[in-house]
Amino acid sequence: MDITLRPADEDDAHAVTAIINEGQPEPEEVDAVRERIRAARADGRLITRLVATDADGHVIGYGHALREDWMATGLYWVHVAVASSARCQGVGDALFGAARDWATARGATTFLGAARDNLPESRRFTERHGFRLDRHIFESTLDLAAFDAAPFTAAIDATRASGLRFLTMADAGDTSDAHHALWELERTVARDIPGGSESVIRPFEAFAQRVFDATGYRPELQFIAADGDTWTGLALTEIAPETNSLYNNITGVLPAWRGRGVAQALKLLIIRAAIQRGVAYLRTNNDAENAPMLAINRKLGYRAEPGYYRMRSDLTAPPIAMQAPGGVQ
Repeated sequence: MDITLRPADEDDAHAVTAIINEGQPEPEEVDAVRERIRAARADGRLITRLVATDADGHVIGYGHALREDWMATGLYWVHVAVASSARCQGVGDALFGAARDWATARGATTFLGAARDNLPESRRFTERHGFRLDRHIFESTLDLAAFDAAPFTAAIDATRASGLRFLTMADAGDTSDAHHALWELERTVARDIPGGSESVIRPFEAFAQRVFDATGYRPELQFIAADGDTWTGLALTEIAPETNSLYNNITGVLPAWRGRGVAQALKLLIIRAAIQRGVAYLRTNNDAENAPMLAINRKLGYRAEPGYYRMRSDLTAPPIAMQAPGGVQ
């Protein structure tokens, strides 16, 4: 296949979004993809976004490599996605090779990426390029129309009876001070959440961009547990209007307050608020090693969905010889 690589621009947003969404459990929004492409071209961060086009100029693949200055030295995230009609023709190899060359020229020593666990060819592609399994992340959904609240009617009251109270970011005023307090709480609870290392080191500005600046952020849907004036647990969510769903990004409790039903109560508050808003379903993800949270989700009725493997590559190692052309996300 005749393949041309070039920097992505905002006019590519529709095509790039369609390609990305072929392998996503939740669809990306075109406007969000367009904004990320625009920002990459405007703010001078260490990021490259590329598209692959065929002989007729049609976008058939997308790839990026990026790092934030707070990430571990030499660490870059990489993503490659190829239209299903153009796979196994060298498009993914070309995009990955360009991303690798760009990143290594800027000091990259490690790549992190993801491969869907229900697409064997996705993992084969990453392994062929020198990646190895780092973590397995499970996805799960809760159908709110089928949720049975009866077994949990007293759960929130029982947690309150232990001396805790619950509030939302809206209750806290959604102020700058509240934002910083939430960031500090997330950093602390993430220290012993499997796979939570990024949250531990992420600075406030990056957290604010990811949470408060997100199009799906709603202060009334961010839940906090408190013991007096001490915030002891949190459950952060993001609304997705295009699918009428709610994503539970993280639920965590400080160690001294665990074993009192706080995490379950926070999740039940999310469920209650989502039902009141007419949300169709909840989605969340958990590291395969996070047995306590997986057990809570199963108890609440979450259904297992295909997830993804987080893959890691040592870029200082010799490249693995190509076995066959291909490219999937």
